[in-house]
Amino acid sequence: MAEAGGALPQPGGAGREETAMAGWTRLVAALARRRRTGTPADAPVRAEPAGRPPGAGALGGGRSAGTADGPRPFPAPHPARAVPVPVVPADQWQARRTPQLLYARMSNAERARLLRQRPDCELCVRRESAAVDHDAGTGRVRGVLCRSCNSWLGSMEAALCVPRNRMQTQAAYLHWRFEAGGTAALAWYRGELSYLGLSEQEFADGLRRVRRLLAVPCVYWTDDGQPPSRDTQWTKTGPLQDAEEADRHHRRLRHALGDGNVVVTAFEPDDGVNSPAPRGLVKPFTGDACSVYGYRA
Repeated sequence: MAEAGGALPQPGGAGREETAMAGWTRLVAALARRRRTGTPADAPVRAEPAGRPPGAGALGGGRSAGTADGPRPFPAPHPARAVPVPVVPADQWQARRTPQLLYARMSNAERARLLRQRPDCELCVRRESAAVDHDAGTGRVRGVLCRSCNSWLGSMEAALCVPRNRMQTQAAYLHWRFEAGGTAALAWYRGELSYLGLSEQEFADGLRRVRRLLAVPCVYWTDDGQPPSRDTQWTKTGPLQDAEEADRHHRRLRHALGDGNVVVTAFEPDDGVNSPAPRGLVKPFTGDACSVYGYRA
C-alpha cells in the first residue's frame, strides 16, 4: 500500500518508456539508412556466398578502369555461377559414365527417359535436369544437367577455342577474369573443371593459347547513338601495334563520342581478314582487367 500523500506507482511505466525510446531509436536508424541507400528500411541485407576462394572475386560485372570514361558495365556471367558447384574428383565422374552411350545415337524418347531417371542436375545438385550433356569431340554422354550448368559448360569450352566471329560473352568474361586474377581466379570453377576432366592449370594453359592466337588489336565504334545490332555500321581503326596503342585510341574515342555511342577493342586472329564488325575477344572497357575484374573483398 502506498504511503499517505505519495503518488501511486504506474505499473510498467519505466518499461513502457524504455520500449518507446528503443522504438524511436530503431525508427531514426531505419530512416537514416533509407536516406543513405535509397532502399526500404526493412529490406534484408544480401549475404555474400560463403567460402569464396582467394582471387575468385564477385561474379558481377565490372566498370571502366579509367574514371574519365564513366561506368561501362560488362555483362555478368550466368546467375548459376553465384554459388560454386560441388567438387567431385574427375575419376569419379568417369566411373559414373557409360562410354558406349553416344548422344547422336540416342532418340528423343531415350533422352527424355534418361532425364526422368535422373531428375536432378548432376553438376550443381540444386536444380532440375533439363539437358543431356555430351562431349562435342567424342559424342559420348557425360551426364544430365540443368539449363544453367549446361549453358555455362558450353561457355567454358568456347573459351578454349578461337571463335569464327565474336567470342561468347561468358567465354570472354572467363578470359578477363583469368587475366585479372591468374590461375587463382579459376578456383571458383573447380567443380566444373573436374566434370570436364581438366585441372585449373590445363584450363589456364588453354586460355593462354587462345589469347596468343588473338593477338591483333582493333578499335571499333559507332556514332549513331543506338545499341549495337546486326545492322550496325561500325567504324574501325586497326590493326594497331599493341594493346597499349589500342587503349589510347579507345579512351580518345570514348571521350570524343560520349556515352551515347559504343566503343570496343577487339583482339582478332592474324589471318588477314578485314572484318566490318568486332570479332574475336572483345574488350568493352579500358585499362587493366585487374581494375575491373580483380578480387574485391
